[in-house]
Amino acid sequence: MVDLPRVQKRFQALLSEQLEAFPVPGFVAGIWWDGDAFEVAGGIANLSTRAPMTTDTAFLLGSISKVVVTSMLMRFVERGVLHLDDRVVDRLPELRLADRETLETLQVRNLVNHSSGVDASDFAPEIGRGIDAIRKYVELLADKGQIYPIGRHISYCNPAFVIAGRMMEVLTGDDFDTILKREIFTPLGLDRTCTSGDEAILHRTAIGHIVDPDTHVARPTRRFMLPYSMAPAGSTIITTISNLLRFARVHLDGGVIPEGSRLLAPESVASMSTETIREEAMGGFAVGLGWLLPPYGSTKVLTHTGGSYGGISSLIVVPEKRFAYAAFGNSTAAEFVHERMNDFILREIVGLPPPAHIEPTPQKIDPTHFIGSYSKQYINTTITAGEDGALTAAVTLEYPDTQRELFREYTGRDEIPPFSIYPVTSSFCVPGALPTEPLPMTRMARAGLTFIDPDERGGFRYLSSGLRVSRRSE
Repeated sequence: MVDLPRVQKRFQALLSEQLEAFPVPGFVAGIWWDGDAFEVAGGIANLSTRAPMTTDTAFLLGSISKVVVTSMLMRFVERGVLHLDDRVVDRLPELRLADRETLETLQVRNLVNHSSGVDASDFAPEIGRGIDAIRKYVELLADKGQIYPIGRHISYCNPAFVIAGRMMEVLTGDDFDTILKREIFTPLGLDRTCTSGDEAILHRTAIGHIVDPDTHVARPTRRFMLPYSMAPAGSTIITTISNLLRFARVHLDGGVIPEGSRLLAPESVASMSTETIREEAMGGFAVGLGWLLPPYGSTKVLTHTGGSYGGISSLIVVPEKRFAYAAFGNSTAAEFVHERMNDFILREIVGLPPPAHIEPTPQKIDPTHFIGSYSKQYINTTITAGEDGALTAAVTLEYPDTQRELFREYTGRDEIPPFSIYPVTSSFCVPGALPTEPLPMTRMARAGLTFIDPDERGGFRYLSSGLRVSRRSE
């Protein structure tokens, strides 16, 4: 029997400690565990108004929306309106991509498991909020190229989900918001979930905060929501912890909502949580359909995070434990709080064993295998080696003005200074300094730079950083 009051007390104490340690104005979280639940909150929801963060404070969901959108897509699959192995161009004839082979072979499943390889991972055009914004976004993909052949690697891809959203608009003749409300919000009873600031302002809603990289002081964001054209990728859903946990329960109960009716078939829920592609170089990190599957050994853990201007959300579901955890922190430093709270939840509360890890021992490498320029849309990363073989990464940002402003407001930076990288395996490097403690493999996908797919001479063809792949260009 779980002593949930004791768990809540320990959780609240740790949260208070973390909010003291990091420039995160406020944090809200909740657990649902086999019928029992609690929610906690601390700090400030909005430094401009000094409104407190409470358990019913709404927040931007960010890319956790991709799990919601995939769940919606699976409802269309269940009806036979489309199939996961359908060619996208057959369901969305208007689609144009610069790479002809990709256009001809891209399947629906490639849209929701980050295997498309389309070179536009974080393309975020500001097109306005008209009902044709998603269509216009897809039109702008006509000149986007390809990083790698479809299905070869995992590379986080926002436009793939926008394509999926547009495909559902064409299939139904309705706009994306209408479909989302009809297929997910209404049947699931998400009474505090919406897709516009106009609705959110009627209730307590958190805003994000940008931490200055030099002073480490958080300021309120100047923008609330990422471009509406990215709605299917996660720019618009605003929800609460209780509503997010209600959605998570669908994936614990085989597709059944709490009142007993069915949102998804058991087969759909199982398909979403089943590995479809894996990166061994990232410690075995994998993706299902919508869900991200970090390597937690024999226990399947479903995760996703979500970013917005100055906000980070997190969702963790452990099906075999009938356990779900949801959280939101309202600053760019919230990732550090999430990291510590996630470890506490999974290890000390749920009782999962520590994940496999890498000992931080210096590696003897051939620097020629790493050096070179690796490019993706807007970003070029050049790896160089000094006389002693030490590696340095220099990142050049080539954003147009509108995208540069988005980057500045999202990260608090105008540029990324060069930084040293240290190999801890034959293909994985960490920035800044060699870790002093073992590095869990669950963090490899996001904690450093992974060099993948060596050629016949050992030189790596691709670089993955932040789950985004760049192709070696020289």
